[in-house]
Formats: sequence, structure tokens, C-alpha cells
Amino acid sequence: KSSESVGRSFSTRALNFALGGENIETLDSVSGVTQTIILYVLLFFPLIAAWVSLSYTGQVDKGYGMLLVCQFCAFSITTDVTNQTLSTWMGAPMALTAIQACLTFIMLGTWAAWTSGERLGF
Repeated sequence: KSSESVGRSFSTRALNFALGGENIETLDSVSGVTQTIILYVLLFFPLIAAWVSLSYTGQVDKGYGMLLVCQFCAFSITTDVTNQTLSTWMGAPMALTAIQACLTFIMLGTWAAWTSGERLGF
């Protein structure tokens, strides 16, 4: 296999399927935003409805495992598609990675300080 076919991710194929066969590399900025939002709605609206339904009926324990797996898959797909789109638009994928790493460090540090502070009595 060529490096291009190996590098083609599952999320790109999922986007192609969900949006009628268009390729993520050929999207311009306007249609890319629209199609990314459509993908988010298609993947997350049913999950939100399922979580609300299970919470309302009090049966969260029954569907928790399945919904968690589905939510992780949807999050992985949409994160990858968003990263590919932003990398294409910015023309600097390493800058995007650096920004994400800094924000992850800040969020994880905040969470760790918060939970450690609670445990230590702060």
C-alpha cells in the first residue's frame, strides 16, 4: 500500500460516507465548516438524546457501557476530522499540535490541582 492509502484514517472514510462521498482534502473553508457541523450533529445528537432518555427513565446503568463506547468513537471521529480540517486551513499542523498540547496541559493541571486540593483539604 502507498503511504497515502495507509494514512487515510477511519474518520475520513466515515465523513465521506456520512456526507455523500466528498473528500476532506478537497473541501474549502465554507463547505468544510458546514460539513463538520453536520457531522457533529449526526454523531452527537442521537447520543445526547440517548443519555437524556436513560437519565429521565433512571436506567443509566443499563446503557452506560454501550453509550460510553459510542461516545468515545464519535469523539475520536469528530476530533480527527476537525484536526484534519484545521491542519489543512492553517497550513501548519505542528502549530495545531502545540496549541492542543498546551491546552491539554492546562486543563489536566487544573483538574489535578482541583482534585488534589479537595483530597488534601484545600
